[in-house]
Amino acid sequence: CAHCSKQPNLASIRFGVQEEFFAGSGVVVFCANLDVEDGAEGANGYLVNTLRASMALYEVHVELGCMDVVGSVFGGFIPASLRSLLLADMVTRQQIISCSYGFPA
Repeated sequence: CAHCSKQPNLASIRFGVQEEFFAGSGVVVFCANLDVEDGAEGANGYLVNTLRASMALYEVHVELGCMDVVGSVFGGFIPASLRSLLLADMVTRQQIISCSYGFPA
């Protein structure tokens, strides 16, 4: 698709300080539109988004655990690396919480 051709070379991007989180089989990222939530929820918009994202991540964690996949929750993406990968402007698309998954060794 047209969007895929715009994706950066992932090998050249440093996503976070702890590289082991990004060496897993997969990374699940939950994003939110802070602009909309701040309008709907006021000052609690980020808190509401964090709560919703953590509930959704819990469901993913349980489902993948049933398939013998293990993971670790983290939130430490380097924001500049997400701008191109997730097309995030950090307002209308802000990374809230993430998890790295893989099969145990």
